[in-house]
Amino acid sequence: MPPKNVPPPPPLKTAQTLQESIANFDAVVAWAINAPSGIGYFATIYKRATIAVSNAIDTGKFQHPEVMTRFTLTFSQRYFDALNAHFHPSDYTGPTHVWQWAFDGVDYAEPIIFQHLLTAVDAHINLDLGITAAQVGAGAMDDLHHDFDMINAILGSQVQGVFDALAEVSPRTHTIRNLLPGDEVDEINALLIVFRDLAWKFANVLADSPDDFQELVDLQDSRACLLSTCYLYPPDKIRSVVDWIADKESRDVARNVRVLDVAAAIPNELNEAFLRPL
Repeated sequence: MPPKNVPPPPPLKTAQTLQESIANFDAVVAWAINAPSGIGYFATIYKRATIAVSNAIDTGKFQHPEVMTRFTLTFSQRYFDALNAHFHPSDYTGPTHVWQWAFDGVDYAEPIIFQHLLTAVDAHINLDLGITAAQVGAGAMDDLHHDFDMINAILGSQVQGVFDALAEVSPRTHTIRNLLPGDEVDEINALLIVFRDLAWKFANVLADSPDDFQELVDLQDSRACLLSTCYLYPPDKIRSVVDWIADKESRDVARNVRVLDVAAAIPNELNEAFLRPL
């Protein structure tokens, strides 16, 4: 939770359009800059992704644009619901455990920005993405599959842009990128395909087992929490790299959020390399 002298943001309204969804992200970012709070980090990259998806819908990238508009709104609403539950616990049902873990991690002094992003991405991709696909694609999962892969390719296309912006406030992340072997797009794609396919399998399990829906969600929530624990408390060898990055990373949270938000306004276009199979 934010410092006691900083009031939480007002509850986010249910977005009916993608523009209303983007406005919600803007509200979270503005609050995070004022607080300041690392909750704004993920909000900036999610805003970026939503603008990119909106552009893709407008330019005909999806087979079923109306469905994918609903998909995007349903997906982002899970994030808004989690935020509302975190900030206004007496008025909303509590967030999933993995989202609560991500929000609690923001208050820890040690994690670098990338760790905060990873915990939020873990909650949204490893839990929320599959739930959203099962809900939107119910009864017609095969019809959703192409556009599901497309939206993940659009999200993947944003990763390098996020890294570029991150380098401005965390310069040693750029050094790490330069040291990694192989083609960066191929490496990102390989990792994204793993998480995309796991989310798709989870979605199909949910769609095929409506009577066990909540039990399956709770189980996946627990699994995702384990991964977030590893992100926030990495093993010693990775910990030393994290500490090295942290040594030169800006600790001015408000400035960091501003930098990421400026970059969010101009997302990358679809890189079709992210549609390639491994």
